[in-house]
Amino acid sequence: MAKPEHIIPDDYEPGGYWQLKLTGLSLISTVAGMFVIFALSILFGTVARGVARGEWEGQVTIEGFGFIAIVIGAVLAVVILHEVIHAALFLIFGARPRFGFKTLGKYFAAAYTTTDIPISRNRYLVVCLGPFIIITLACLAAVVVAGPDSIVLVALLVLGMNAGGSLGDFIIARKLLAHKSGTLFQDREDGFAWYNKKNA
Repeated sequence: MAKPEHIIPDDYEPGGYWQLKLTGLSLISTVAGMFVIFALSILFGTVARGVARGEWEGQVTIEGFGFIAIVIGAVLAVVILHEVIHAALFLIFGARPRFGFKTLGKYFAAAYTTTDIPISRNRYLVVCLGPFIIITLACLAAVVVAGPDSIVLVALLVLGMNAGGSLGDFIIARKLLAHKSGTLFQDREDGFAWYNKKNA
């Protein structure tokens, strides 16, 4: 009988489990970090637009446009695009993704994409950082070349929100780099389990 594809190979053994916990001081520092990354990303995008157009300072103005509608649209775009890219990368690496939404701690909630299929460290790094890299490059391109201010503003907001919202992915990626490239990882929605190769 064939072994289910999410079963760990026989030459691997459990290594441990790491969970992202956002409570108390870690919650405060995480939220603060998200806002800092958000602000720096928008500043970078604005300056990049200004420099690309022969100025040292970017400037975007919006007249007669519902700012609240832009923000809501940007938030929805970020959440959907971010998770779809995670899912697409899981699929590329042969792992069937599934989506969900859960709380991390008492006050923090997040959408997530996960899979039961174990993948290697380097592939897991690509899955973690893929949405940040792809959306950042796309938004920077839009910020630099777009003409209408409304498009520029949306691109800047998506750029900042995605970068700030990627903080959890950055934390996971940093944890992954502490392991060997041959280690297998199984995503667990709010963390991961890892498996080491026997006698390695």
